[in-house]
Amino acid sequence: PLLPPIPGLDSPGVFSSDEAVDLPGPFTTLAVVGAGALGCEFAYIYAQLGTKVSLFEMLPQIAPTEDADVAEVVDRAMRKKGVHVHVGTRVLGVRNAEGRKHVEYECEGECAVGEYDAILVAVGRQAAIRDIGLEEVGVETDRPGIKVNEKLETNVAGVYAAGDCLRGAGLAHLASHEAVAAVENALGDGGHVNYDCVPACIFSRPEIGRVGMTEKEARAAGRAISVGSFPFSANSRAAATRQREGLVKLIADAESGQILGGAVVGPCASELVSALAVAVEMGATADEVADTIQSHPTFAEAIHEAALCLLGRPLHVPPVGKKDPGRGD
Repeated sequence: PLLPPIPGLDSPGVFSSDEAVDLPGPFTTLAVVGAGALGCEFAYIYAQLGTKVSLFEMLPQIAPTEDADVAEVVDRAMRKKGVHVHVGTRVLGVRNAEGRKHVEYECEGECAVGEYDAILVAVGRQAAIRDIGLEEVGVETDRPGIKVNEKLETNVAGVYAAGDCLRGAGLAHLASHEAVAAVENALGDGGHVNYDCVPACIFSRPEIGRVGMTEKEARAAGRAISVGSFPFSANSRAAATRQREGLVKLIADAESGQILGGAVVGPCASELVSALAVAVEMGATADEVADTIQSHPTFAEAIHEAALCLLGRPLHVPPVGKKDPGRGD
C-alpha cells in the first residue's frame, strides 16, 4: 500500500487496502482517503454495509484518471447511496481523541475536522521490490519499479520482469499479458504488449470500464478528435432492467475516424469495455463500429449508438426535456 506523508497515518485505527477486506465491523463511520479505483470500490462496499462513509480526494473529482463526465456518474451515485464526497480536499492530519479518529482537512481554503471510527487509506499501491535480492544480481530499478526494455528484459541478460513490479499499478490482466509476452520473448517468439490498449475498470456501482485515450488525454496531446457519447437512459435493456445511469463514450481521430479510446460507465461496464478494447487494438474506425450489428435488446447497443453519435447520426436520443446524458433520471 502507498501511504502519503500525512501525520498520524501510522496510528491505530488507520488501515490500508491490505486490511480493508478483513476488518471488524461494519463501522458506524469510516473515512476513506483517496478516491481512485481502490477508494471508490471500498467506499461503495462499506456504504452498502450500512457504514456512513466520507470519501476524501485531493483532486477536483473522484476517479481522477477518468474524464469528468464519466466520473460524475459515479460521484452522483455515491452521493445517492449516502457517501459524503469531498473533492478538492487535502487531508492535513489524523489524531486520536477519546477513542475516535479525528481527520483534519482543508477545502477551498477552509479547515475542518471530521470524527470517525476508523480510516481507510486507499491512495494506491506501489511495487514491493526492495530487499528481495535485485541489488545482489545487479537488476536496475527506478522509483516506480524494475526497469525493463520493450521486450520486458531487465539490464541483466536473461532476466525478465512483468506486472506490478514494473510500476505498482495493480492490473492483474496487464500483469498476466506481460508475463506471457516475457516468456515468449525469452523463447525468441516475439511477445508483444500494446500499452495503448490496456483496459482499466473500477468495480463500483455503476462500474467504469475504460481503454485507450481519454478525451482529456487526447486534447492534452494536441490531437484533433471527435467525441461521441450515448446515455444508457435511451437504451432499451437499461430501461427494462432499471439500470439507466451512465453512458458509453468514444473518442476518435477527427480526420481518419480511428477509435483512439473509449469509456463505459454503467451496467456491465467492465464487460462492455472489452468490445472497445478490440476496436482500439484493431484500429477500427467509427464507421466500422457503427456497421457492426449488436444484439437487441442489449447494453452493447449503446456502443453502436455512441459510434453513430460520433458520426452525427444517432438513431435513438433521450426524449426532449431530459436532463444531462447519463443521469438515469
